[in-house]
Amino acid sequence: MSAHVTAAHGAAHGAGAHEDSHGDGAHSYAIHLQHSRLGLWLFFISEIFLFGALLAARFYLWRDDHGAIVRPELDQVVGLIVTGVLLLSSWSMNMAETGMEYDDRRTFSIGMISTFILGSIFLVGVMIFEWGLIPFPG
Repeated sequence: MSAHVTAAHGAAHGAGAHEDSHGDGAHSYAIHLQHSRLGLWLFFISEIFLFGALLAARFYLWRDDHGAIVRPELDQVVGLIVTGVLLLSSWSMNMAETGMEYDDRRTFSIGMISTFILGSIFLVGVMIFEWGLIPFPG
């Protein structure tokens, strides 16, 4: 490139802006990180509102006309087991994503198969035991 073209190219960008216009990824990464953090905080706030409303509805609806608490009997052991299975499936999905990120097919496959199995156990556990959609004799 000739000196004349280089000088004109630099003058077109202004002082100090030349590096920013040619792929300096630090600035765009900082903006991306800032947007990601904002999205994460908005997600947390929305979850607080959602579960706060669900808890408020639970406490409001489980009182009778005289103010006494009327609660159905819940099997907490089944709920605990199903929640544990759900958390394990989240961990195995994270393992699969990590395997995909590092191009490790074995880790990815183990993670995906584990997630499928644990997700199926969760679905069956919720539908059969907690919701009672499939009646058992007796």
